Amino acid sequence: MSGLENKWQTTYHPNGINYTLRPGNYVLEIKCHPIFNTDATFYKQFFIIISPPWWQTLWFTIAAFLLGIGIIALIIQQYNHRIYQRKINALQLQQEIQHERERISRDLHDNMGAYATAIIANVDQMDENKKMKETAFIQLKSNAHEIMVNLRDTIWALNKENITLSGLTDHFKGFLQKISSSYPDIKFEVNESIKNDLILSPVQGLNIFRIMQEAFTNALKHSNGKQVIVSVSADKPFLIRITDDGTGIPEESMHMGNGIKNMYSRAKESGWFFTMNTKEDQGTEIILSSEKIL
Repeated sequence: MSGLENKWQTTYHPNGINYTLRPGNYVLEIKCHPIFNTDATFYKQFFIIISPPWWQTLWFTIAAFLLGIGIIALIIQQYNHRIYQRKINALQLQQEIQHERERISRDLHDNMGAYATAIIANVDQMDENKKMKETAFIQLKSNAHEIMVNLRDTIWALNKENITLSGLTDHFKGFLQKISSSYPDIKFEVNESIKNDLILSPVQGLNIFRIMQEAFTNALKHSNGKQVIVSVSADKPFLIRITDDGTGIPEESMHMGNGIKNMYSRAKESGWFFTMNTKEDQGTEIILSSEKIL
């Protein structure tokens, strides 16, 4: 067997010689002669080609090598991606914390700064004009009360990991009960239809509450109406509607008040839609929703 051995093997049986061959090229040489005539020799060659199995081929070896490199590269890429994602998450957390600090600072400034300024003015009035002491004292007491109310509302929101829309509505009802005695001639009505209770972050919850509070207070103080209706509904989108039957807001005043600007700003900050509809002698409608109202 050329390619396997260099010497001849002798056998007197047709199947007396066996080989176990590995992949490769071989030449099987056979010589034979009759028993009684050794001079009559016959010679024959057989070319044998044994192909290797597919897992021993060159292309498979190259493919396996490339696949191994690819797997190692993927593991390294995933590891680097996780490290990068952790850094991104850390930066986002820092940005959210900074944003929250700025928002709390703005909220305290907008809601309590004005009352603190008014208290200073009341004290100055009491000091300069003795006749105005009683009036200034009443205003001083009222402004101090408003500071405490706003501070409690802010702390209420920030002390919760999340706020449900139904819980927010209940908190707003508590606000209405506190101020109802100051407006005995105005009828309050709250309608709820919350099929899918919405989960809000503290920032979102406080923004909704401030918008509802500002819209409701404006209706009480400036609408000259007899009824204010608050409707809260939630299935997939949520919809909050505050309407009054007053005289409406003059068009030239709609874009001048800080209260209206703050409501727009809070809605935009949370990605919601804020709409104000008003007509003379037909009242005002404030709508806050998670989807645009057509």
